[in-house]
Order: sequence, then structure tokens, then C-alpha cells
Amino acid sequence: MRRLALLAAVMLLTGSFSPSLFAQAQGQGKGKGKPNAAAVYGIVLEIVNDNGNGLPDYGESVKFNVSTTATNPFISLSCYQGAAWVYAAGGMPVNWAFTLASNSWSGGDAECTATVYTTIDGSKTTTLGTLSFPVEG
Repeated sequence: MRRLALLAAVMLLTGSFSPSLFAQAQGQGKGKGKPNAAAVYGIVLEIVNDNGNGLPDYGESVKFNVSTTATNPFISLSCYQGAAWVYAAGGMPVNWAFTLASNSWSGGDAECTATVYTTIDGSKTTTLGTLSFPVEG
């Protein structure tokens, strides 16, 4: 069983919203008795074009500062309004800027989750860490 120690923190730094997640892989990977090949040590949300309130808002762009031992990490982002899936983007490099808007998301609050992962063949992925955060509409 894969064990992952997680510590999630939301910090207010100089008036800016900065959710972060610190994760460190521990124990065995994939149940095969092999240690994890890569770990995520930190994921920090950065608002690229903040409107001044220090929170991620609909229509703004965000990116993620990721500290990892993985050689080719990727990131995906999914957002939901209740049970409705309103945003999905994936297979991006970890420094990619995501615009928090889509054809199926015309505004309003949402809950988003960024996932950092690796892949060898493009079809099988290994999740290294996640970060969830609210978006104001």
C-alpha cells in the first residue's frame, strides 16, 4: 500500500491567498515492494493576474510552483460546481498558466484540484501530489 504523508496549509502572506500542499512519498510504491521513484515536496498556487483581492477568481489565470524529484512532471486541473464538471485541462508542464474559465463554466464559485503526475507511455500515470482550492465566481 502506498503511503503518502500530506500536510496542507493555507497561508496569508502579505495579503495574498497562497494555498500550498507539502507532500513527501514514504513507504512502498504501487504495492510491488519498490520505493517510489519520485515525490512531490511542495505545490504552491500562484495567481498570475490577480484582481487585487488575493484570491483565485473566475476568469483569472493561475499556475503552480512545484517542487519535485520527478524528471518530467505534468499537471492537470479540474474544477466542479457541485457535481457539475466545469473545467478540465491536463498534460501540461508544471509551469503552465491555466485560465479559470471554460465554455461550460460561465461564472460562479467552483472547487478546483490540481494534480501533479508522471507518465512513461502517456496512458498510465502516477499521481505525485494534489492541491485543492476554491475559486470565487
